[in-house]
Amino acid sequence: MIKRAGVMVRVVLALASVGSWVQADPLEEIDDSDDATDHRGENGRQFVYQCSDDVGESEVWGSGPYSDDSSICSAAVHAGRISAARGGRVRIEILGGRSSYRGSSRHGVESLDYGSWPGSFTFR
Repeated sequence: MIKRAGVMVRVVLALASVGSWVQADPLEEIDDSDDATDHRGENGRQFVYQCSDDVGESEVWGSGPYSDDSSICSAAVHAGRISAARGGRVRIEILGGRSSYRGSSRHGVESLDYGSWPGSFTFR
């Protein structure tokens, strides 16, 4: 409870899931070699990462959703979420696998085609 101008106000912080949204874990700093395979099967869960600056050109499969073995930071550059030179904060959501992934060229990153893969992520 907070008392403000003589009025008691209750402050509530919701940390539980609401509908299909799940609270993201605390910020974790990653580099271009990190992917999302450790979270395979945690569909719907969101994670926030800080990509280091000077993102390289690690492999990326798909154009959104991306296969979960794709570099999160390189995929973020491909998706236009961050710049390769400055890095930045990104939020991903874990998704199930797809029957195929279509590559494309965006923002200086060439993503590749791939067939069936058991895990994916997208940016939120």
